[in-house]
Amino acid sequence: MGIGDVKLVALIGFVTGFPLVIFAMLIGIIIGGLVAIGLLVSGRKGRKDVIPYGAFLGIGPIIALLYGHGLVTWYLGYL
Repeated sequence: MGIGDVKLVALIGFVTGFPLVIFAMLIGIIIGGLVAIGLLVSGRKGRKDVIPYGAFLGIGPIIALLYGHGLVTWYLGYL
């Protein structure tokens, strides 16, 4: 994670607000991890190759803004 990713997360936090920024980050981490595992298993990327993380961080807030409130409310209802 570079300084550009940190700035992007700050912007995501400003746009989405507190509860949804955590959800957006979690979605970005999960999607990025799954894609990275798929690329490593298929042999397209090696362990030392760079995989851009900003694209996956950009997917997180889109999903959070569309479905985040319902999922966070559903999750907090079970606590």
